[in-house]
Amino acid sequence: MVIKGEEKEHALYNKVRNAEYARQKQEQAVKRLSQKLTELKKENSIKIKQEMSELSKAEEDLEQKLVREKAALTKVGTVTE
Repeated sequence: MVIKGEEKEHALYNKVRNAEYARQKQEQAVKRLSQKLTELKKENSIKIKQEMSELSKAEEDLEQKLVREKAALTKVGTVTE
């Protein structure tokens, strides 16, 4: 009867140990994913800022071209009059 109790205690100990190992493994996976998400957000933020800067510059260039074209049109209009 003592041996049965020891066997049950040993089995229970193994279950607890395995559960703790599984918990630690899951905790590490969560931590890695969290770090990965943080890094991705940082990278995406940088990319978005760069893209916005490039697009803003393209808008400014196009606006300047439009102003020049309008000025040229006005100049042509005054010459023909």
